[in-house]
Amino acid sequence: MIGLQMRPNNCAQPYTDAQKLLAMQWYYYSASCYDRMRQTGLQLPHPRTVEKWVAKYDVAPGFIELSFQDLEKDLKTLPPEAKLCNVKWDEMSCKEFEEYSSKHDLIVGFEDLGPLGITQNRANHVFVFTLNGIHTSYRWRQVVGFFFARHSVNRKNIVILLKMMLDKGEEIGLDIRMTVCDQGTRNIKCYNLLKVTAQKPSFEHNGEQIIFIHDCYHEVTNLVNALLKYGKIFMNGKVLYLSDMKATWDADQRGKLSNNLNHITEVHFYPNSFQKMNVERSRHLFGGKLAKAMIEAHEKGLVVSETLLESAECILVINRLTDAADSNKTRDINPLKSALPTENVESRAVVEDFLSWAPSLKVLGKNGCMKTLPCLMV
Repeated sequence: MIGLQMRPNNCAQPYTDAQKLLAMQWYYYSASCYDRMRQTGLQLPHPRTVEKWVAKYDVAPGFIELSFQDLEKDLKTLPPEAKLCNVKWDEMSCKEFEEYSSKHDLIVGFEDLGPLGITQNRANHVFVFTLNGIHTSYRWRQVVGFFFARHSVNRKNIVILLKMMLDKGEEIGLDIRMTVCDQGTRNIKCYNLLKVTAQKPSFEHNGEQIIFIHDCYHEVTNLVNALLKYGKIFMNGKVLYLSDMKATWDADQRGKLSNNLNHITEVHFYPNSFQKMNVERSRHLFGGKLAKAMIEAHEKGLVVSETLLESAECILVINRLTDAADSNKTRDINPLKSALPTENVESRAVVEDFLSWAPSLKVLGKNGCMKTLPCLMV
């Protein structure tokens, strides 16, 4: 960074590898922030220069062979546990836009599923595969494939691409144990093709059993969206009321509580379609701070509701469950967030208890009938 600032204007000397890497990293994190830093007077390479450095990698829609080659090279010197990983995939909408690629001599912006071919439909979704190390001592992540689709990739193509992904991982020596995705409609429809059921949440590929699970945080988001839509959720003999949560938040906004809920805003209760997908915002509504504020509101008589403590108890149960599911560390200050070995009795008890009452998660539909909610985990 110091070298870039001391570099004279119109210098003909090439940038060092370290300077190129720094510029590409910053530009990757935020192109707008990168432009803003240049406007404030920081000496940084022009964005077009950075784009040329990035463009030297010949990457097209489909599976990224360069990523597999780098992974194979790096994993040769690592122990077997470093090769333990899972396959994740996700999809998001993108702007429809076509442009001419001089590098590949074609117009890009159309539906392109890599090995499954290109169509003349304008793409408005991007579908991405990543590989993630699951051993606590070897945490790594690598994007290994991306595809452009019209609306979204259908279930048949998802399964075909997934099996190709598993084959490629096996070829370079990876030990893929599971797949992880959200509960999108197309993903759920993959169950039948892969013969996945609640009793047998796995499928066989090349003689190996691959566990099929969902991202627990997105399940919390689904639960929050159900609560916002129906107003209350029935769970394990208790009821969680949205009205109790709103009343406690209102009391905190008036300065009647200990001001513990600054992280919760009106958007949490009245999100638009895009904001409903925010995972962090969903965790705020099922956080321990809101539950403690509800208990305080009851003790001070600030919220008059016979169900306030019951709703707070429901939030604490879900909060403990998300902590237990967030076991991405071997050791943590919160014992529930530690990994789930045999000796972690508390975390295991929380998960096993949830599995016993998960089918009781229901909402009251508009027609007066009880509707079963999807389980938080398969």
